[in-house]
Amino acid sequence: MNKTVYNNLHRILMIRAVMFLATISICLSGTVNAIAQQKPLSLDECIRIALANNLQIKTASLEVQRNRVLQRTSLDLPKTSLTLSQDPTSGGNMDNSAGISQNFSLPRVYINQKKALEKQTLLTERSKTITQAEISLHVKQGYYGLLYSNEKKKTLDYLDSIYSDFMHKVEARFKTGETSNLERLTAQSKFQELQLSKKENQADIEINQYRLQQLMNYNKPVLIAGDSLKPIVLQKHADSSFNNSPLIRYYDQSKDLSAARANVEKSKLLPEFTLGYNHQVVIRDFNPAKINRDYYDGTRIAGLQFGVTVPLFTSSYNARIRAEKINESIAQSKRDETERNLQTEWQQGFQRYLKYKQSLDYYLSAGLQLSDEQIRIARFAFDKGEIGYVEFIQNISAAIQSKLNYLTTVYSLNEAVITLQYLQGEEYQP
Repeated sequence: MNKTVYNNLHRILMIRAVMFLATISICLSGTVNAIAQQKPLSLDECIRIALANNLQIKTASLEVQRNRVLQRTSLDLPKTSLTLSQDPTSGGNMDNSAGISQNFSLPRVYINQKKALEKQTLLTERSKTITQAEISLHVKQGYYGLLYSNEKKKTLDYLDSIYSDFMHKVEARFKTGETSNLERLTAQSKFQELQLSKKENQADIEINQYRLQQLMNYNKPVLIAGDSLKPIVLQKHADSSFNNSPLIRYYDQSKDLSAARANVEKSKLLPEFTLGYNHQVVIRDFNPAKINRDYYDGTRIAGLQFGVTVPLFTSSYNARIRAEKINESIAQSKRDETERNLQTEWQQGFQRYLKYKQSLDYYLSAGLQLSDEQIRIARFAFDKGEIGYVEFIQNISAAIQSKLNYLTTVYSLNEAVITLQYLQGEEYQP
């Protein structure tokens, strides 16, 4: 190939490569800048956004709205009866007759129906509260999970800086013959293991971000405002009533709804009434019975109708009443079972909290300081040649592992506290 052609082709390829890399760089820079410009969100903000945007909560809100509309059906009067007739017995002239009638129950029936529909609406609101509590729980777990992964990343980055410095020194000693190839390979192996741990932790960060993004129905990655993982303070240190638990309140409302429906069925045993009105225009010339009628052509005869409907066969009504009473007992049974389960879960969670609290107290009082001192002395001794690579790696690994254990302890303690707060229906306390 001609040298000039070759140079021109090479130059074109280089220009295109530079343009491609520039385009990729601009795109990545735009994405990074978009994320960087995004406002970090606090835990309360994440919960607020999730409660406003989550699709499950939106569905629950629509169910509440539907039941509120159904409350207007409490006064469900039967259809009004309208009649229009003509009398063909008036000598070829049709007499016109029009009437109207309406069936209705006693006011107690409609009052009971209104109460039952209101309690049905409250039950859907209790169901929505359960969904909100669960979403809040998951948001808290995702938020603190992301904090934990971010804190772990800082610790791994710190270890990365130590190992990087360690590798440079090992390489320098290896070139001067002060150390063996085994020490060099060991340093490289530890460094690669650390890189793998960092990749795994980065995956955990992205998983928690996606988890929050899904819960909040967000269209972009979630950045959190917290920069450090801190233990949550447990406000109550002994088990107490679970009356504020969304589950308990749901079954209490379910029990009230069954009682209200039983009252509706009882009120259906009351008599129903019919009230009607009609009027008729008659023809004077037609009177085959020779009856003296003191009216004339065009006279309007008006009449009222009143009737009473009494349920003589009440077996079906009584069966529905008993069924609602059974539903009331079922709701009470479920409430009792749920309260026992909550009590058991609370006791187990509280024991986990005490376990992690004991470990946390150790790390805060002595463990973290000992780790920092162990790292400082190990680095100093290795630089001075007082310890070899094996002792250095052992001490550094033990100290960093202690720091990671502290983070895991804080994360586990927060998980326990969040669960205890959820079980008792408590609001978030920072």
